[in-house]
Amino acid sequence: MSNDGFDWAAEAGNLAAAAQSDTDFYAIMADELLRDTDRLVVDFGCGAGGMAIALHDAIARRDQSTKVSGLDAHAEVFAASAEAHPDISFATATFEDSPEQIRQSMGGSPDLLWARGAVHHADDEQAALNTLAAVLAPGGVMAIAEGGTTVGHLPSYLGVGEPGIHHRLAAAMHENYRRRMANVSPMPYGWPIGLRTAGLTQIRTRNVLFDKPAPLEGADLDHMLKSYAKQVEWAEEFMEPADLAVWKRLLDPEDEVWLGHREDLYYLAAASIHIGVKPES
Repeated sequence: MSNDGFDWAAEAGNLAAAAQSDTDFYAIMADELLRDTDRLVVDFGCGAGGMAIALHDAIARRDQSTKVSGLDAHAEVFAASAEAHPDISFATATFEDSPEQIRQSMGGSPDLLWARGAVHHADDEQAALNTLAAVLAPGGVMAIAEGGTTVGHLPSYLGVGEPGIHHRLAAAMHENYRRRMANVSPMPYGWPIGLRTAGLTQIRTRNVLFDKPAPLEGADLDHMLKSYAKQVEWAEEFMEPADLAVWKRLLDPEDEVWLGHREDLYYLAAASIHIGVKPES
């Protein structure tokens, strides 16, 4: 979907874990956005298909005949979900495809189009929003989940290294991302204005809180550890050597300061969903 340089096919397992961790979030948004009159709903840039599955489940609870489609640039990331949910139509598509090509991959013009964390990877964010709006059915709803707050997991000081090590990791990640995306065209304004520029109306923003208090356990803890390991891998080039050495200890199960030993890890963040409606005519 972009030239961001990420090997998304190699991230299939991590994307599946992320979708599993955010099951409740997807369920909330599916219930809120799904309308009884919707006949086709699409999860664009679906990754492991978290929202596609949530929409499928919401439709089943309502006993309506809405079709669900999940689209991503990389078939590997949704392969397992496609096998587990044969009644969801998964297919490949990118922002570089024409509206007609995307519409064909979707199986028609969607009444609800959801895209989480996908548009900011496009080479041209506004062009991507314009394309998604073009494929939307008249009266259809587009929901773009982008932005929000930085995720919090750790106390301010871990007893090793210098305080604020997680903030410095976030800064290194940002620098890595900035350089990867140096040749793309981000919007010089916020997402609601982007939706308005794409021709949508009735624009609003919905913020959803993620709040899993300490201690994190099981799949949530495992996902957090893998997420930090991946962040360190991506941002290593931009980290101070002392911080990198501390992170390697924090992520080593054999080390006494391994994060997995801690009982004060949590998950706190807010996600922003920007919603607009395509005019009937």
